[in-house]
Amino acid sequence: MRFCRLSIIMCFFPAIVFMLGSSLGARRAYSDDIMESIYAIITTPKSNSHSACTEALINMALLGDSSMALSFFLFSSKALNDIGNYDDCVESSDRRFITLDFRNLPIALTFGFCLPAACTADYFFEYKAPLVTLMNSIVDQLKGNYAMKLEIKEKDVYFIDPVKERQENKKYGAGFIVLITVIGIFVLLCCIATGLEIVGKLEGEASSGLGAVVRAFGLKKSWNSFVSNRRKGDNELAYLDGIRVLCIVWIIYGHVFYVAKTVPAVNPQEIQKLTVDPTKTFLYNATLSVDVFLYLSAFLFTYIFLSRSRGSPKLHIMIYIHRLIRLYPMLLLALGVFCFITPVISDGPIYYRIYQMVNEYCGQIWYMVLLFASNFRKLEQNCLDYTWYVAIDFQLFLVAPFIVFLYSKKKLLGVLVPVIIIVGCAIGTIIVAFKYDVWASMNKYNKDYEEKYYERPYTRAGSYMLGILAGYFFYEHKEGKLIKFTSFVKNNTMVQWICYIIALVGMACIIQALYFINKELPPRALDLLYLLFSRLVFISLLFLLSLPVLVGKGPWLSALLGNHVFFVLGKLGYGAYLMHKIPMQYYAFIKRRGIYFGFAQLSMLSWGYILLAHLLALFCFLFIEQPIFSLEQRFLLKRKPKKAVEEDESTLLRMSKEG
Repeated sequence: MRFCRLSIIMCFFPAIVFMLGSSLGARRAYSDDIMESIYAIITTPKSNSHSACTEALINMALLGDSSMALSFFLFSSKALNDIGNYDDCVESSDRRFITLDFRNLPIALTFGFCLPAACTADYFFEYKAPLVTLMNSIVDQLKGNYAMKLEIKEKDVYFIDPVKERQENKKYGAGFIVLITVIGIFVLLCCIATGLEIVGKLEGEASSGLGAVVRAFGLKKSWNSFVSNRRKGDNELAYLDGIRVLCIVWIIYGHVFYVAKTVPAVNPQEIQKLTVDPTKTFLYNATLSVDVFLYLSAFLFTYIFLSRSRGSPKLHIMIYIHRLIRLYPMLLLALGVFCFITPVISDGPIYYRIYQMVNEYCGQIWYMVLLFASNFRKLEQNCLDYTWYVAIDFQLFLVAPFIVFLYSKKKLLGVLVPVIIIVGCAIGTIIVAFKYDVWASMNKYNKDYEEKYYERPYTRAGSYMLGILAGYFFYEHKEGKLIKFTSFVKNNTMVQWICYIIALVGMACIIQALYFINKELPPRALDLLYLLFSRLVFISLLFLLSLPVLVGKGPWLSALLGNHVFFVLGKLGYGAYLMHKIPMQYYAFIKRRGIYFGFAQLSMLSWGYILLAHLLALFCFLFIEQPIFSLEQRFLLKRKPKKAVEEDESTLLRMSKEG
């Protein structure tokens, strides 16, 4: 039996050692630890249930089956994350492709092997323990500039048969049929309504119930809503459109970088080096853009809620119903596309990760996504993981009307409550940081950073509360109650330029500070200060940057960020955000080979995803979102059809002015 296991050592595990050693320049490729691990593999008790595989491996190792030995050599991995040649291997029924995947590491580690068909993935499960020991003696060299010791556990080792996974999961189930049917109905209604618009059949039917329903689906009407000009008044807020679009671009850029760390890359150490490149800091510090969206959401809601009610807002259930109508169509569509369409449109040696995300993770937490609680998932439950932002925004929105209502009754209390929340969240951040050893440095890898800090409302509420306070300020300014202060800013060019310079320099410093934190692990106190204040200070500086514009000055900033192109693209923000990562993950997991990621490649991929995300969002806006919004305006909000639907001046979540 030891001879049988020796055949496995001869044809399987040395390949891993060789690939890691040659890729990383490992000088300890045959150290005592490695040799002990190999000996453990040889002496591992093995059941007789896979004797056919054992015989096939012996035959291959001794070149008794030269064809299989050649296939193993040609179609198996030859370098780190090379994966192998999956398609050529599975062309013959005599061969089976096995993917060896190591998960839950800060970098991806994947190998592929073309083996005899008798060898199933289950055959290698009993070798997990010694294999983990073997890998842990080598893998620490992959950590690059990470400050921790990498450690692989048995639960992180996956032996996968991609063909078997495809056969079990590539099925057109009821969910796929329902989703395609619903999308088809929307498209058909839009085509019918557009045809009636063209021939002028809807003009006389506009006031009737059926006519209003059909008219809501007209593409001409939806397109006019998309390209229409900004409403007159409140021009001070035009610059927010540009900020919204630029933040979407920033988020997609950042997500491309993070996805690159989770898929097989032939140059994983080069990707890590980007974290200590001072010119690439904006890539991995894109998390600040989320705080910008939270700030904008709270700012606009507060101002709209107060101004529409003339300073005397009323709490009403329609506030939340309207919000849900804005959020749910695209959220349901994104979840449906990911769960029912992506599993059936492709396959590959690592495409099983899509199946795993859909079957295991989405199967476990789909209700959390729909209940806006996905920010409380476990880190490994990767089902539309980026919807944590939508969840946090909605959670904070639940309390926002009460805070603003309190301000309308007692202004001092309305100001104190956000301030108290900001202070409380800062205290909570300190507690979490010490309890779970959370660091700002990316090199102090800790999954609790995301689970306990990054995606929790108590670490993001500060930015939202600052948005509420900024909304108070703008409302009072528009009501003419801050004339002395706003006149001072408005009539003093020097003050305006001081605001611009301090804000831009300060925001750049906060972004760039993460470079120094990643380059060399700072003292705990400095790292904690960055965790506590980086987001709050960044948002405060953003308000300082916009202060001259809010009081009626700063024409260059309004012209730059408030142009019509940004206004139009801003309407696609929410849809682009929800759709962008689906094709990103699809492309990453259909790859047959490890991907080379350099900054140029990341940039080209990013702009491709930016364009694709906005095209998908445009389709959804014209065929799904705008018809639903029009029906809401017509029937739920009881607006007369002769009035055009007011343009949405919301944040990423498209909160309309009737909110």
